[in-house]
Amino acid sequence: MHYSTEGAQWLSDSVSQHIKDLIATFYELADSRELDAGTRMATEVFTKDAVWITANGTFKGDFQKQRQRMVCG
Repeated sequence: MHYSTEGAQWLSDSVSQHIKDLIATFYELADSRELDAGTRMATEVFTKDAVWITANGTFKGDFQKQRQRMVCG
């Protein structure tokens, strides 16, 4: 599955292609059933000092250590 941001309507013209690609990667990995999706989400999308608040909890810092919880809930 590949998400394209090409047809998206952005609130600002200043959203770079890099950010659009990052958003597409986030959604691809969030929907992925691949075993490495959590690891890839942790390493390819988030920084080590990120905070991600979800219905399943708040994830802080090094998501690499929390990758299974991110995918499996």
